[in-house]
Amino acid sequence: MANSNLQTVVFSKPIGEVFEAFAEAIIRAGMNYPIKNETAHQLTSAKPFLVEFLGEKIFISMKETSDGGTSVQVKSDSAFPFTLYDMGKNKQNVDNLIMHAKAILK
Repeated sequence: MANSNLQTVVFSKPIGEVFEAFAEAIIRAGMNYPIKNETAHQLTSAKPFLVEFLGEKIFISMKETSDGGTSVQVKSDSAFPFTLYDMGKNKQNVDNLIMHAKAILK
């Protein structure tokens, strides 16, 4: 089974603003241009294949919280399904995206 990392973070901003921030964060993080599903509040992307890594797939989903904020789940999966150890790349991808989104939303 492929390695993955999943984190959830909550922002006190409206879902539309957070959605656009994560779309921009994907680009700033050097990932492939995001595929947007605005109706479902989902973004997908990929980290390009490198010699030392087989690439990663990125999934972001959002939902509005009861107080008008936004809960975001960010998941990074190894692109190759039989990856046994990803050397922390998936966690690094998720942390990097969240860092960029927070900077954009300030």
